[in-house]
Amino acid sequence: MLVLCDNYTMPENQCVEYSEVAAVLHQASIPVDAADCHGFLTGLICAAGFADPGIWVAEIFEDYNPANALQAETFRQLQRLYLDEPGEDELAALEEVVEYIRVGVLYLHDELQPAIAPPQVQ
Repeated sequence: MLVLCDNYTMPENQCVEYSEVAAVLHQASIPVDAADCHGFLTGLICAAGFADPGIWVAEIFEDYNPANALQAETFRQLQRLYLDEPGEDELAALEEVVEYIRVGVLYLHDELQPAIAPPQVQ
C-alpha cells in the first residue's frame, strides 16, 4: 500500500469501471457524468500534484451531506477513481506515448528551423 497525502492509502490493482461510476452518479441524481468527474480529478492532480477530496467533492456535489447514505456511497465510488493504481500495461503504454511525444517535438523543432546553407569553400 502506498500512502497519499492526508493519510489516504492507495490499494493495489483496484479497477473502476466507467459504467459503475456513471450508475452511482445517476442514482444519487448528481448532474455530472463520470467523464467529467475523472477530468476534474485529473485537472486537480495536474495543477497541484494531488487532489484534495474536499475540493473535488465540493465541485461534484452541490450540497454534500455525509449522513445521506446515497451521497456517501457515491463519494466512496468516486474515491475509487482517485485511489486507482495503474498496472504494468498502463505504465508501459504511458511510457510509449511519452516517447512518441518527445520524438515528435524534436522532429518538429528540426523541421521548423530555417535551413542554413553550409559555408562555401573558395
